[in-house]
Amino acid sequence: MAKNQIVLCNTNIFIHLFNGDLNTKNTLDKIGVENVAFSIITYSEIIYGTKKLACRL
Repeated sequence: MAKNQIVLCNTNIFIHLFNGDLNTKNTLDKIGVENVAFSIITYSEIIYGTKKLACRL
């Protein structure tokens, strides 16, 4: 990845990652954690989803 390029990931990317999708993990590893970003909307959706999941367990 070129220097100073940031990849904005949406909620679906993180859902795939949390569910153990190796292709997603490998792609994000190649991009590098320092080059991955997410919006406040994505953050809110992840928090909401994890709280909802925790209530079901």
